[in-house]
Amino acid sequence: MTAFKDGIIVHEGKKYRKVDRDVRNGDMVVAVVKSGDVTVGNVYQVREDYIGLYFIDDGGDRRWCPIAWGHVKPIEPVTADLAALESELAATKAKLEELEKQLAEAKRDDNAEKWAKIGRKPGEFKVGDIVKTLDDVGGHPVGTIGILEWDNRLEKLRVRANGELYSHQYELVAPVESVVNLKG
Repeated sequence: MTAFKDGIIVHEGKKYRKVDRDVRNGDMVVAVVKSGDVTVGNVYQVREDYIGLYFIDDGGDRRWCPIAWGHVKPIEPVTADLAALESELAATKAKLEELEKQLAEAKRDDNAEKWAKIGRKPGEFKVGDIVKTLDDVGGHPVGTIGILEWDNRLEKLRVRANGELYSHQYELVAPVESVVNLKG
């Protein structure tokens, strides 16, 4: 028997809560839509075979479609033990940290690949590159498109736009090698 109270599902003496994610093999799921021998509120164990994810309905038959159609939602055990919750939180934080590291590495690799395609090292800018400003501390508004020029006085690349030359953080829009000079 399954009972609901305050978003908690009690099934065979254990407490569960619905979670917002895709159903996976081994999950417990709760039916949210009646379908044949599938009763709303009943809990089922998800399994997998050569066709895909399924569960055994109230009539003893395998049911694949309710999973595919979203008629069941995954549930997870509610942990009442403080130590277990702290442990789960620490594990989740560690996983998040690892995913953030992987994302940063993937972005670095993607960035290096983009620069390599134009024959440059990451962050290598040249005079004549078309850039977009990323901050407004130099004088041009954020998002201003300009051309990089060398400033002999400051000995660094600066952004020229609208007749003004300012220092900025910027990102490459087009390398100088791809710019067509129609002035002749």
